[in-house]
Amino acid sequence: MNPTVRVSAEQVRSMALPLLRAIGMPPEDAAITADAMVWNELRGAPGHGLGRIFQILERSRAGGLNLAVDWTPLRETSGTALLDACDGWGVVAGTRAMGIAVGKARDAGVGAVVVRNSDVTSAMGYYPYVAVMAGMVGLAITNSVPLMPPWGGTEVLLGNQAFAIGAPTRDHPPLIFDSSSSAYNMGKMRSAAAHGEKLPPGVALDDTGEETDDAAAALEALRLLPMGGHRGGGLAIMWEVLTGILAGRRSTTEVVGMQELDRTAGVSLYVQAVDPKAFLSYEEFLARVDRLIDQIHSNPPRSGVDRVRVPGESKAGFESEYRARGVPVPADLLERLRALCGDFGLAWPW
Repeated sequence: MNPTVRVSAEQVRSMALPLLRAIGMPPEDAAITADAMVWNELRGAPGHGLGRIFQILERSRAGGLNLAVDWTPLRETSGTALLDACDGWGVVAGTRAMGIAVGKARDAGVGAVVVRNSDVTSAMGYYPYVAVMAGMVGLAITNSVPLMPPWGGTEVLLGNQAFAIGAPTRDHPPLIFDSSSSAYNMGKMRSAAAHGEKLPPGVALDDTGEETDDAAAALEALRLLPMGGHRGGGLAIMWEVLTGILAGRRSTTEVVGMQELDRTAGVSLYVQAVDPKAFLSYEEFLARVDRLIDQIHSNPPRSGVDRVRVPGESKAGFESEYRARGVPVPADLLERLRALCGDFGLAWPW
């Protein structure tokens, strides 16, 4: 087991922000990225946290990532906007897009923003969270490098099309549902392959186009199946319409994976903010969401289930613990970050 060190949220930010600035991010974009890293670390998603600093560094040095972007919308109406991320970091693109959507929703009730030419977007739940913190319902969708055949097919065409929806509450942690359109995620697949475990049925194909439970064969082929069969497959197609198609740029097999450091990803996003006050009083909205959560919590659990939970509740538990005790960061990652600070002539922040 890799030993970990408990680090406060403030310490996570104090490590991330100067390194991002040293790499070449403008101050506001570096602050956006650091805040998102803190959020992901607090919610038990370290793959989208501090370790991403090295990906930003490698991709920007290799030419696949642009750190200096003009975020002025290309097109704009009272309720919509089109942004060109110009191959900029996806977390900045998604956060800025949702900020614009929130502003438009304050005037129009609903705001929608499409982003073209973005780099990878990291955890999608952060963008609805931005809307939630503004008192709104948020939706975010992205396309990605192809990982799934269309339902019934054998060759990859669609990304796993991650999406997230969030809603504010009054007495509970915010509702945040964050998912991909695939039936299984790559982290679980890699873990199964490393431990010689079988995959569940209906999650992946091998390189012959046949369903497989062999995790190693599935990793080699990288042909994921959609969640819910044709339902998830249909959702993935419609998500492509709202992202790559609507953005007017790369779509399906034109999108590039983050492992190709010297090539721009060409990811597209769709984000939307809905102001509840356009439909009912804000207090009534919050009370109704809380009542829904209470109804779900009071539902009798099935055998083997300790309690019925709502989306985002488990990660909110991580956040509560980690704010009190600190985020567990691998010791070897901290040493790599310390060395990187030295490379840039930065003082280790604590």
